[in-house]
Amino acid sequence: MRKYVILLALALVAIAASAANVTVSAPVTSAVLYSNGFSYITRSGTAQLAGEDTTLHIINLTRSAFTSSISAADSAGAVSEIYGYDMSWNETKNTTELLSFAQILNKSLDSEIQFTVGTAAKTGKLVWYDTERIGVLANNAFSIYSISSITNLDSPVAQFNETHEENETKSEYGLAVREKNATAGEHSLRLNYLVSGATWSPNYKYYITSEAASGNGTLQGWAEVLNNAGEDWNGINLTLVVGYPRIARYTSYYDTYKSYAGAAESAAVPTPNAAPEFTYSPFSAYVIYRLSSPATIKDGETRELPLFERQGQEYKREYFWDTSNSAPEKIFILNNTSTTPRAAGIVSVYLNGELLGEESIGYTPRNQEMRVTVADLPDIHVKKESLNQTTSQDGNTRVTRYEYRLTVENTMNEDVDLRINDQMYYGDRVRLVSSTLPATIKPNSILEWNAHIAKGQKLEIGYIYEVTNYISPPY
Repeated sequence: MRKYVILLALALVAIAASAANVTVSAPVTSAVLYSNGFSYITRSGTAQLAGEDTTLHIINLTRSAFTSSISAADSAGAVSEIYGYDMSWNETKNTTELLSFAQILNKSLDSEIQFTVGTAAKTGKLVWYDTERIGVLANNAFSIYSISSITNLDSPVAQFNETHEENETKSEYGLAVREKNATAGEHSLRLNYLVSGATWSPNYKYYITSEAASGNGTLQGWAEVLNNAGEDWNGINLTLVVGYPRIARYTSYYDTYKSYAGAAESAAVPTPNAAPEFTYSPFSAYVIYRLSSPATIKDGETRELPLFERQGQEYKREYFWDTSNSAPEKIFILNNTSTTPRAAGIVSVYLNGELLGEESIGYTPRNQEMRVTVADLPDIHVKKESLNQTTSQDGNTRVTRYEYRLTVENTMNEDVDLRINDQMYYGDRVRLVSSTLPATIKPNSILEWNAHIAKGQKLEIGYIYEVTNYISPPY
C-alpha cells in the first residue's frame, strides 16, 4: 500500500523560505463507504491568505490515504503541487516552580535562622535536616528540633521559586497544498481521497412469532460501520454504498464479520424499535444509503446504525436435505421484493425474541431469494446407502449403473415435507432409470424429490441411474 511520501526536514525548510506556510483546519466532512474496505473521504476548511505564493498545511491527514488519489481544489486559487510531509523540531520552554519546604531548608544551610518552638523563640545556624527534624548550632551547642513542633520559621532565602529550561521534541505530519499567486482573502479548500480501513457491512434481523410453513414477520437492516482509517469523524455526512466499484489499489484483507457479536443477539427482544436513520436512492450501478443526521465515529470505533425496517416481510419455511450432509436443514426463504438490492451480510432469524440461527448471504438483487439456513434437524434421521454399482463397455462407450437407497425417519412431533437433493455422477450422458418415488432431474445432474413423511413414520426411496461416457480412441 502506498503511503505518504516522507520528506526530509531540510526540504521543508527550503520550501518555507520561498513561500508562506499556513495551517488550515480541514476536518473530515463526509465519507462514502464501500463494503470492500475502501472509502472516499472529503475534507473541507477555510483560511485567510495574504495574497502570495502559499503552502497550506492540513495536519494529521491519515497515513492510510492513497497519495495518488488525493485531489485538492481552492475556491480562490490555483493548486500547483500536492505532497505529504513529515517533520520534527525541538522547542525550548521555561517552567517556573515554587520551592518545596525541603528546598528552602537546603538553601538555608549554614545560615542563621530564627524559629519558634511552642512559645520559645530560638536562634542559631541551620547545619542539618531530614524529613522530620532540623539540627541547629547555637552557642557551640547542637540541638535537634522536630519540624512538627516549629510554629514559625524565618529563613534568609529571598527567592522562593526556580525557573527550569526544558527541551521538547515535537513532530507534525499531514498534507501540503502549494498555491502560486494566491489572491488575498478567504479561501475555501476541499480535499478528496481514497482510504483503506474504513468499511461497512449489513446485518439483517428477521423477527417472526410463528414457525408455520409460511407467514410474515419484520425485517430490519442494520449497518455495522467500522472506522479504522486513522482519523476521527466528527459530525460527518455518512453514505453507505451497496455495490463494489473496481479500485486498482491494494488493501489488506479485512474480515467483514469478525466483530459481529452473534452471541449477544440471543438476548434480543421481539421486533425492537429501530427507526430507520438512512434514506436510500439509486446511483449509477449502485444503491446508496445516506444517514439522515451527522455521524461521529472516532478512529478505531464501530457503530451499529439502523438502515431500514420492513413489516409484513413474507417467508417460506423449508426442510431440506442435501444427501452429502448428515442431517436435513431448516431454511427460511425471504424474497427480496423491495425496490433495492441487498448487500451481502449476515441474516439472523428470531422466534419470539429468541435466536433461531443465522447465516451469511451473498448480494441479493431485487426479486431474488434470500435463503437463510438456521439449524440442522437431528430428529429427522437420514441415511444414503450404495446398493450396487456395475460397469459395462461396448466399443468406445462405457456405461456405469448406480443403485442407491435413501432412508428418512421422522421422529419429530409433526408431519414433515422434505425436499431432497442428490448429486448424480457426471458423464457425457446421465439417465435416471427408476425411482420408487417420482423424481425430477434438475440442472447439473441433480435428482430432486419432494417427500411427505408423517410423524413417527419412515420412508425409503430406491433409485437407479446410469452414466454414459464416450471413450476417445488413442492417438
